[in-house]
Amino acid sequence: MKNKILNTSRSKRFAALVLASVIAFFTVATVSGYDFGYKLYVGGEYVASFATEEEAEALPGKIMEEDGIDISEETDITFGLMDSESFTTVELACETFRKQDDRYAYAYTLYFGEERVFSLYTLDEVVNVKHEYIARFEEEGTESISYTKPITIDQGYILKDWISDKDGAFGLMEEKASVESVVKLSFYEAIPYETITIEDPEMYVGETAVDAEGVTGEKYIEHTYNKLNGETVNEYVSGEYMVTEVENRVVRKGTKAYPKGKANGNFINPTKGVLTSPFGPRWGRMHNGIDVGAPNGTPMYAADGGTVIYSGWMSGYGYLVQIDHKNGFTTYYAHCSALHVKVGDKVNQGDLIADMGSTGNSTGPHLHFEVRLNNVPQNPLNYVNY
Repeated sequence: MKNKILNTSRSKRFAALVLASVIAFFTVATVSGYDFGYKLYVGGEYVASFATEEEAEALPGKIMEEDGIDISEETDITFGLMDSESFTTVELACETFRKQDDRYAYAYTLYFGEERVFSLYTLDEVVNVKHEYIARFEEEGTESISYTKPITIDQGYILKDWISDKDGAFGLMEEKASVESVVKLSFYEAIPYETITIEDPEMYVGETAVDAEGVTGEKYIEHTYNKLNGETVNEYVSGEYMVTEVENRVVRKGTKAYPKGKANGNFINPTKGVLTSPFGPRWGRMHNGIDVGAPNGTPMYAADGGTVIYSGWMSGYGYLVQIDHKNGFTTYYAHCSALHVKVGDKVNQGDLIADMGSTGNSTGPHLHFEVRLNNVPQNPLNYVNY
């Protein structure tokens, strides 16, 4: 009985000693900054320590969410006593993992608003793409130009697969970024004047007089274009004013009827036909007019208004009509087959006076037409057109 009591006493003392040792161990560990925690390894390489197992298990999911790669099969978590100051957060552990893993590299990322656009290895490259891309939309008259959302540049470790070259960065900018600009273009527009015609009963029909020469106006016009990625989305006139005012041309036109036989000073073709002989020397002597050939009986008209001073036969001319236009000019119409006026008749320009024929010195039906100024023969082609 005595031995049994002795053994029981010894067991109690041993248990108390073990308990005291454990308490002492935890007391020392706690006082010295040690605590139980969880170490995370990826691919056999230590990444971080956590206070809780939930935090250690959260890292693969966060990497999958943010980077799109699954590392769950590569992770290993161990439990043990460790320096409590080594405990970290999931966010910081992710950064540590990225720094250590050869699938990642340090790069600079451009964001358009909240959206990641592209990443490049150097900050200079990112800044150059930012400036060069927006410069593509600059043009003549650009008043302002900007990105439609804020552009920010971040840096850090990212997947190498996300890092572009410069051409790829431009392609991503075209896909995800947008640029708005305001372009103002101005020009001068000619404003034509109008011709105002005023009837004047004191002037003869066919007579005109210019009271005021027209002045073409000029207007300054400014157009504003709102553009998105170089395409016009809105256009409006943002300014205009007259530089030169329009002044209309004012012309007076006569309405008074010409008195019978009055010349207007211009000649019309006296008949239809083809020029067969010009003015000038011919067959050893002077040909004082022109010859116009046409079928026999073709009508002939007064080239201008005047008074008939001859209507009959004249040697060489055959049947001839002479008209005095009372302004120094006299016209001759020779080789007629029939005469429709007599001496003393007053005729207006375009009145029928005779029919074409081949009388007198003629080899075929034609009109011999002369224009004389103060009885001096002139070249008729200076006054009519054949």
